[in-house]
Amino acid sequence: MTPLETSNVPGHMLNMGMIGISGTIAGMPLEALVLGAVAGALHHGLKEPGSRKNGMLVIITSMLLAGSLSPMIMAYLALSLGLEQEVFKAAVPMLIGLGWSWATPLLNDGLRRLWAGWIDKWGGRRK
Repeated sequence: MTPLETSNVPGHMLNMGMIGISGTIAGMPLEALVLGAVAGALHHGLKEPGSRKNGMLVIITSMLLAGSLSPMIMAYLALSLGLEQEVFKAAVPMLIGLGWSWATPLLNDGLRRLWAGWIDKWGGRRK
């Protein structure tokens, strides 16, 4: 087996098949990464036009979140619902890629309220 050499474009293109054989990049499933990137691009395309930098950040964040969270969520859903993981293989990464930017402000607000309540409980905030 040849080592994965990606220092130049032809080397990357020749060795891309090795990623397909192993099916993972840094332990994350390749199909979840691709579906997360597609969902991020779709989400960015449906919003009002933004900068190119923002678009790339949205796509990369969607890809990494879908790749890292989807195996855990698929395993949980398979155990709790008693279904095979193949049922959720496409849906979970797409939902993560589309839903993270909607859920982030809600989580931020909830954590801010929790932190403020904890500080008030311990008498840290003066009025």
